[in-house]
Order: sequence, then C-alpha cells, then structure tokens
Amino acid sequence: MATGIFPPDIGGPATHAADLARTLRARGHQVVVLSLTDGERTGPDAEVVLLPRRWPWPVRTAAAARWLVRHRHRYDVVYATGLDLPAVGGARLARRPVVLKVPGDPAWERGRRHRLTAADFDEFQDARGGPVRLRAMRGVRNWAVRNATAVVVPSRYLEGVVERWCGGRTPVTVVQNGVREPDPTSAGAHPGGPATQGLRLVYVGRLVAHKRIEILLEALALVDASVTLDIVGTGPEMDALHARCDGLGLGPRVRFVGNLEHDEVMAGLVAADALVSATSYEGLPHVVIEALVCGTPVVTTPAGGVIEVISEGVNGRLVADADPVAFAAVFDELLHDAGQRGRLAAGAAESGRAWGFERCATQVETLLSGLLLSVESGPSSGGPSSGGTAVAGKNQGIGR
Repeated sequence: MATGIFPPDIGGPATHAADLARTLRARGHQVVVLSLTDGERTGPDAEVVLLPRRWPWPVRTAAAARWLVRHRHRYDVVYATGLDLPAVGGARLARRPVVLKVPGDPAWERGRRHRLTAADFDEFQDARGGPVRLRAMRGVRNWAVRNATAVVVPSRYLEGVVERWCGGRTPVTVVQNGVREPDPTSAGAHPGGPATQGLRLVYVGRLVAHKRIEILLEALALVDASVTLDIVGTGPEMDALHARCDGLGLGPRVRFVGNLEHDEVMAGLVAADALVSATSYEGLPHVVIEALVCGTPVVTTPAGGVIEVISEGVNGRLVADADPVAFAAVFDELLHDAGQRGRLAAGAAESGRAWGFERCATQVETLLSGLLLSVESGPSSGGPSSGGTAVAGKNQGIGR
C-alpha cells in the first residue's frame, strides 16, 4: 500500500490504511505499504516502505513514482488513498491498474490552507481561474482522477463532485468507510481525565479553519458550566482557539488533548455523551462513523456526506444554523434531557452495527480483484506469478 500517512501517524487515512493492510493480509493477500515518515527512511524490501516527508515535494513525488516503477514485480494493483500524483503516475508507468480513493478535494483544502481562495467547498467546484498555484492544484487533482483505472469515494455526495472532475473518463464507485470496533476494556476511559458530571462533548479532527471549532467554543460559553469539551487533534488553528477559550473564560471546561493513538480516540468516544462538529464541509468524516460504532451520538452541521449517515433525532442532531446559539440550544437540551441522550445513544449503537470494517474491506477486495480479472495476463505483464499484492496512498502529496 502507498499512503501519505501511516501509523504511528494519527488520522482517519492512517487508520484506514493500517486496518485494510491487516485485513487483506489475514485473507491471504500480500500487501506492501508505501508511505511517508517524519523519521528515518526504511529499506526497499520492507513490508512498509517509508520515504522522508521532509524531502521537497518534487523529490518525494519522484521517489514514490520511481519506487512503483522499479518494484512493479512486487504488486498487481495499486490502491491509493493519497499520494495521488506519484501513485497514479507510477502505476501507469509500471503498467499496473490503480484505484484512487478520494476522501475530499485536496485542491480546495490546500487552497484554503494557503489562503489562495476564500470560496467554500461547493463554490470552489464551480470556480475557475485564481492564482497560478491554485490552478496547478486543480490540474493535478483532475489529472489524477482522469488517469486512474477506477476511483473510490466514501459518500454519494462526493461521487457527484468527483464525477465532474473525471469528465466521464473514470468510473466512480461509492465504498463507505468501515471502523474496527473499540476495545471493550476501553469503556469508561476519558482522554482528558476522569469522567465528570454534566454533559461531556468531544471534538476529534484537525484544527483547521473550515472545521469552525470557534463556534463550538462560543456555544459552550452560552450553556451551563457542567458542559465540557475535549478537543482531540492539532493543527494551525491551535493558538487562535486557545486564545478564544481564554477570551470566553472557559478555563478548565475545555481540554486540548492533542493527538492520540486510535485506541485512545475510541476510548474517548465511548466515554463522551456526544461527538460535536460545526464543519462547513465534509466528504464523509471517518470519526463520525467511529462515534456511531462506539454508540456515541453526533451533533453536527449537515455538511456534505454527513447527512447520509446522521439522521436527526435518531442517532444524532443536525444543526442547520451553524451558529453558537443554535448549538447551545442543542447542548442545553441534551444536558437536561437524559431520555433524549439515551435514545440517541441507542440509535447510534444500532446504526453503528452497519459500519464494521470487514464490510468495507470486502468491497475494496472485490473491486481490486475485479480489476485484476479484467487485465490480460501473460509474460509481458511483468507481474507476480502468484498471490495478490495491493499498494495504497493519502492526499498529502499534491501542491505542497
């Protein structure tokens, strides 16, 4: 597999890649992981091949593509959840099919992060022009999806978006995310310390502008002091959010937990009364599925693919007006209505049963196997003579 992040890196794509590699190996497939690291580079013959993330973007892109070409005898198909450009380019040069998983729009995310665009996600899809760097990001994104053998997305919402990028040249398939069930011994654990009375909320994700975490903080300031929030994750908005907490006088009611291992995140979700999000855009966030698998309801804006998973009043609450007052009203309801909390938790647990990882892995395995059956075999293919190998990737290799 080839992925921009892989454990010990933290995040949904890293978890997905590790879980998929583990599951496919258990089913008898050979899996090589190609990824980036902040540590030392590994040798080319390892099951996990790591290239230094500190290398300039052109250097690491070329190195990843070169690895795929030089080691094409080691794999039959590439499954890429990122490193889009080297994954697709390298696989094509190696004459191997490549499936590209697209969890979001890398051009928009990087454009927002580098202040190259102020457009929201949907506006950006219709936008043209802009700075040369932004146009280049769009161009690389479109080239990757159009030259992949197949594209996978986690939601119907993203299916429509990515089909526009493809221009009809590449088939797009919805494969919804799957989640490993939490360790039963984690029940009752809490990432910010001992469980407290009142309402325990948790946010899990990157601290970036489009997540609008400041709305959650402002909502917290409007409700009873027994409502607390754990913020799990790091990102460029960290200092601004700390300052906002100080300005609102939230004090110990907000705990910035930082990055946690996946099992610790799941333990925190098990212990929380609700996962909260005020995001302006999502394809289908992995953590929402993780919360449901943990039996934890979700309070969120109806952004992107979220509405395909969260049903108002069934397994969560959808806050259409993304402002502090609207969120505060929902928090206040949950604080004072134990019956509603119980019903939502039961609904989350019920819907979470459909999101086991085995289902997701089977869909990916079926797709990869189908591609291999459609490719002519023969001595000229240069592929392995037996077994099956997948190579996978995360959207971190573009426009750096």
